[in-house]
Amino acid sequence: MRLTCRTSWYAACRCLAVGLCWSLCCPAQPALAQRAQPQLTAAQQARLKEAERLNQQVIKLHEQGKPGEAIAFAKQELAIRKEVYGLRHRTTGTALNNLGYMLFSQADYAAARPYLEQALSVWRDLLGAEHGDVAVALNNLGLLCQAEGDFAAARSNFEQALKINLKAFGEKAKPTATTLNNLGRVLEAQGDLAPARRYLQRALAVREALLGEQHPETATTLNNLGMLLYSQGDSAAALPLLQRSLAARKVVLGAKHPDTAISLNNLGSLYRSQGDLAKARSNYAEALAIWELVYGKQHPMTAAALSNLAGVMHAQGDLDGARRRFEEVLEIQRQIAGPRHPDVAIALTGLALLDWDQANYAAARPRYEQALAIWQTTLGVDHPDTATAHLQLASTDAAEGKWLPAAIHLDAARRGMRRHIARVLPGLSEREQLLFLRGIDASALHVALSLGYHQPDVAEIGEYTASWLLNGKALSQQAIAQRMLLSRASKNPQQAKVVRQLQQVRQQLARLVLTIPSPRDEAAHRQRQSGLEQQEQDLSRRLAQFQRRSAHSDPWVELDQARAALPADAVFIDIARISVRKSRADESNSRWLPERYLAWIVPPAGKGKIRIVDLGRADAVDRAVEVVRVAMTSATGARQQRGAIQSEGELRAEQSYRKQAEDLATLVLKPLLPAIGDVRQWVLSPDSALWLVPWGALPIAEDRYVIEDHPLRFVVSGRDLVAAAAEVDKTNSPVVLADPDYDLNPADVAAATLAVLRRPPTASGQADQISGKSSLPRVSRLPGTAAEAKAIAPRLAIYAAAEPVMYTGKYALEGVFKAVERPQSLVVSTHGYFLADQAITPEYPAAGTTAARSGAAIENPLLRCGLLLAGCNQRGGESATVEDDGALTGMEIVGSDLNGTRLVVLSACETGVGKVQNGEGVAGLRQAFQLAGAQAVVATLWQIPDQPSAQLMSEFFTRLAEGKPAVEALQAAQLTMIESRRKQFGAAHPYFWAAFTLTE
Repeated sequence: MRLTCRTSWYAACRCLAVGLCWSLCCPAQPALAQRAQPQLTAAQQARLKEAERLNQQVIKLHEQGKPGEAIAFAKQELAIRKEVYGLRHRTTGTALNNLGYMLFSQADYAAARPYLEQALSVWRDLLGAEHGDVAVALNNLGLLCQAEGDFAAARSNFEQALKINLKAFGEKAKPTATTLNNLGRVLEAQGDLAPARRYLQRALAVREALLGEQHPETATTLNNLGMLLYSQGDSAAALPLLQRSLAARKVVLGAKHPDTAISLNNLGSLYRSQGDLAKARSNYAEALAIWELVYGKQHPMTAAALSNLAGVMHAQGDLDGARRRFEEVLEIQRQIAGPRHPDVAIALTGLALLDWDQANYAAARPRYEQALAIWQTTLGVDHPDTATAHLQLASTDAAEGKWLPAAIHLDAARRGMRRHIARVLPGLSEREQLLFLRGIDASALHVALSLGYHQPDVAEIGEYTASWLLNGKALSQQAIAQRMLLSRASKNPQQAKVVRQLQQVRQQLARLVLTIPSPRDEAAHRQRQSGLEQQEQDLSRRLAQFQRRSAHSDPWVELDQARAALPADAVFIDIARISVRKSRADESNSRWLPERYLAWIVPPAGKGKIRIVDLGRADAVDRAVEVVRVAMTSATGARQQRGAIQSEGELRAEQSYRKQAEDLATLVLKPLLPAIGDVRQWVLSPDSALWLVPWGALPIAEDRYVIEDHPLRFVVSGRDLVAAAAEVDKTNSPVVLADPDYDLNPADVAAATLAVLRRPPTASGQADQISGKSSLPRVSRLPGTAAEAKAIAPRLAIYAAAEPVMYTGKYALEGVFKAVERPQSLVVSTHGYFLADQAITPEYPAAGTTAARSGAAIENPLLRCGLLLAGCNQRGGESATVEDDGALTGMEIVGSDLNGTRLVVLSACETGVGKVQNGEGVAGLRQAFQLAGAQAVVATLWQIPDQPSAQLMSEFFTRLAEGKPAVEALQAAQLTMIESRRKQFGAAHPYFWAAFTLTE
């Protein structure tokens, strides 16, 4: 039985995923002869026939879910076996094992252990240490240890059993499947999710092949795998597995079987996590009725259903009813498992949460303390349940005004969770990582950061909370980047093969997402998308298996390290959008305040204390951001429309913009400036919509913008200040792609590819699956980018100390981009795109989607952004037969090798926008290039006309060639354009100069 469904402020629900392995009476194998036995008398033979009858009765009652009734028969059988054969006989070992297992099923662990241990001893002595029966005994002892909360001993037993079964039976055998199942379960209980999933998937494959889906053992593994996915936050993937398990159990075992109740219970937990409390309560009540009937009151299964039912009653506001049930659960668990079992901790937590909600903090504290002690002992300091206990104790400290003790508990929680996340994330695909972080850690991080909202002026709180935010942002991006870096550096041919397969699948998926199928092909198109999506996730997980992680490395980055890395004239501004946790219980049903933006102002070491600044309600800030974004994108109009600059003139348009930006400046800049002081350079890590703000264009004084006083540098998280650049033996010449010929026909694409790469474009092999119209609009050529490329080339050569390789016109190809390896710098001047999310219906989820715990689909934004290169207007038709069709998606960019690339400049349309992901930056082109290995990326927040873009880029590379750092060079280029336009037009509308941002 396991603990899961744990959130920071709700009673834990018990989700049960049981893998059973027990031995039936079977004849001795001739090759493994028993000790010589005397000739049996007729009376003895009669007794053995009775033993066989009793054995069959035990089996029958077990299969009917009636282990309590089976115990008496098992005892009689054992007595006969001992009478006839004595203790040291194989069938006596079987009877010992079966009686032990029946007692275990009734939760009589103390009585079960000696029988199971005797069975192991008998079989080892008679059959040898590597016999299959020995594996059975080890499995059953493992189950006993797991039920007692000794997960390390359980894991050891299961690992020994698996080694025996693989040698004795091979992979595709029932005993092996059982052990794989059990080992997956205990690994999950220990928080080792990636290997747990692999074991469960292996078990499921064997059981489905040997037994079919309509079999109890297959249903068990379906249930277990479903609950593992649920514990990773992927309810959408978990739901069909749990439903299949329930359906199979109802058919094979019946609606009132105790294993059927397991499926009911677990589906109830999933429904509860989705907010469907009524459905969850119904499932829990049905499971409880079954278990009470089969096992009685004094059983862990019954207690599990009672605990879950109590949690739902608490959520529904029935506090008295919930308390009565939690007290009953606590008494049952203490009697069955003893006072220091994890299940006791669940009951203690449920009661403590009730105490907290009723403002009885004195009663809540000792319960939380007991739960923490239990989880630290049984699960370890880095397990999520231990972190949750620290979090709950911190809530009690905070409610009593004990802010520093609360911070100490939260610090332990954050550090433990960071180590746990570091172990789990590398084994997940990219979308699974986001789901895991949202489902497991997002609310806990917000709870911790809420301490800064409640106590912004306490210096120690400032340091603690800044450290938690430093280590809480962009964890998925970091894990993906590390995976890609290690994959590119690996010499392992098997790993290289997986990398190639992953790239091919992502290329196919990218083309599918950008293709609109004909009506008759829609179903096949969706099916193909779904299949590729599953392949992409499977290959991502396989790639993770090659990644070696030190068990002793601590991923935590200390705040002092980040402060020491800041330049003396800089300040780090770390912003988070959080749901604020209330510090005390009140009359409302919610424990949360509306979302807000908070900023942590972190000076260099020795330059003062950290300041916490409340930027206000998130909805108000987001509205102000949208006003500024609209002002920029509408400044010059689109197509036949005249924008503000054309209709009013640049001076009046700029004055209008400043008024429109005033709200955002008042909400964000006004509270920040006193805390920042007169520091020159700002290092910004925004969050959510604030990533899309042209910070340099915010008015800071009556006639000045931020950029005129402060160079701006962006980082996705403060850890980027500390991270060392990847060591690369050498980089290659800088590369420039500009002025693509978007109308290049497929034949000319092939000829140009052959001319540059000395090979034709790679065939996709999927033409029959991806035919259709392009979802991208046709685009016009950008001749100004050719002039820009020519102008910057000499300066780029000085900056890179190497002549750049230029690809323009028909040679600015997708295939050429993919062939580029580790350029010192990369400049791409072309159109970029970011497609809005597709309309998603439950019947037809969009391509590249997964689902959050709520069940809402989440698209992969890196499949919906990209750069347009030569031939993109000809997508579809003949171009569908080649991999390189001119639309280079963010997902394909991630697979490129930019390890060691010092600077990427995306002088293109809206290359800095993307899908905002709280705590993970903006998933778009900028992120894609960083994941590919680029150390710094210059991108744009909106489309800029050719001429001003070329002018600014020319000035930027001039300053780089003079030896200025990129952040200084970009500021200088923007200031030069501001000065030039003010002299020429009497105004300098930010539309022309503020779109470019530098992220390192």
